Amino acid sequence: MFLHAAGNRLKHVNRGAALWGLFFLMALFCGVARAEPALPPTLTIAADVWCPINCDPAEAEQGIGIDLAKKLFEPLGYRINYVVVPWSRALDDVKQGKVDAVVGANNTDDPSLIFPETPVSVVADTFYMRREDAFPFKGVESLQGKRIGIIRDYGYGDEVNALVAMNKKTPGGVQVVSGDDALEQNIKKLLAGRIDVVVEIGQVMDYKLKTMGLADKIVPVGSVREEYVYLAFSPALPQSRKLAQQFDLGMAGLKKSGSLSALYAPYGIKP
Repeated sequence: MFLHAAGNRLKHVNRGAALWGLFFLMALFCGVARAEPALPPTLTIAADVWCPINCDPAEAEQGIGIDLAKKLFEPLGYRINYVVVPWSRALDDVKQGKVDAVVGANNTDDPSLIFPETPVSVVADTFYMRREDAFPFKGVESLQGKRIGIIRDYGYGDEVNALVAMNKKTPGGVQVVSGDDALEQNIKKLLAGRIDVVVEIGQVMDYKLKTMGLADKIVPVGSVREEYVYLAFSPALPQSRKLAQQFDLGMAGLKKSGSLSALYAPYGIKP
């Protein structure tokens, strides 16, 4: 009887010790988990490759828009996640809040985006042709009847939109491409004689032709009014207006320090 009772007490003691040991391990684990540093908040920026504004993520120089984002937001504790997708998808994703921002946007892409006051660059829609087909440019009217190559969902200016409206009346007069390599598609179509004119921002096309070794074969024939492109933030996310303000403050600081030009210099463009 005594031995039986003692045995039961011993079982209770062992069970209690095991439970205390389990509680101790759980507390220790929770303490370790709490001690791990929190991951920095991520800013995801999406766009198609549009170098030198934003380039291949695998390259050392990822474009002035991405360089500025890193220079301005990483010191504030953010981690920049740059992803390349077709432009139409980038616009859809930023509008829905699936990504934080797009780079290279202007007000005609989507006026609902949250734009800083400070642009990334000033650009102009420029018309490119094969060197042997080039002729004196006398406004967009001189391109009427030409087969024009453009990119889906790009925000072109009023003059280009008027040209597109005119040339749509001719079968094949306006040809639209999309995808991560949309500009390269248009260049290949131009070389193959499937289109007569490619519309693209001067800095972007010149950079692309240089990297493809085609600067002597495709030339600009004219351009239209200049406009600004931005790092634009999602209208669906509550922090977007604050991020736009932080971008403006950071750019003002870089201008005041005189360090802005050095960031633009590797891409052959000016602030």
